Parts: sequence; structure tokens; C-alpha cells
Amino acid sequence: MPYAPPRLCHVTGHPPFTGKGCPLCAAAYRKPTHNAFYHSGTWRRIADTYRASRAGICEECGAPHASHVDHKVPRARGGSDDPSNLQLLCTVCHGRKSAREGSRWSARG
Repeated sequence: MPYAPPRLCHVTGHPPFTGKGCPLCAAAYRKPTHNAFYHSGTWRRIADTYRASRAGICEECGAPHASHVDHKVPRARGGSDDPSNLQLLCTVCHGRKSAREGSRWSARG
């Protein structure tokens, strides 16, 4: 592969780069993802507390070992993290509910 010389960024102070674009500019303009909340410590605490209160039983079918803490009304549609808006689902029921709701990205505006 031929050597590509470093290019200069249009922003003063950014170092020269190789590749498709300046990594500093890309990081600055990257929007936070919808899933960022679900990887946060806040959500883990909420989910762990709720999971412990339900003893691992699926609220839809009663199967043991349910692991998906799910919002009845999705956060993207105005739902809250209040326990009254949460439910513990097994993998099968969670997949079924997600398919019924359609694409979660369509709710974002």
C-alpha cells in the first residue's frame, strides 16, 4: 500500500492526520447515542434494583431467569425510569415486545 502523507486539518491547532478525517473534529461533532444511557452507572443501578425486586421472574410469561429490564413506555417516547414504567422480561418476551413496537429509531425526532 502506498504511503499517504499527513494532511492538515482546517481547525487551527489540530495535528496533521492520515485517513478519512481529523479524529479530533470527528469526536467533537459526534452526537451522543441513544444507547449511551443504557451503558451508564445510573441505568445499571436502576436495573439491578428492579431486577432484585422481581426475583428474576418474567412479568409477561412467568418464566424464571428473566434478565431484560424494559420500559413499558420507551424513554424515546416520553417514558420515565420510574418502577411503574419498568418490567422484567425474558429474552423471548423482550424480543417479541421489541418487534411489536417496531424500530426504536423511528420514535426519535
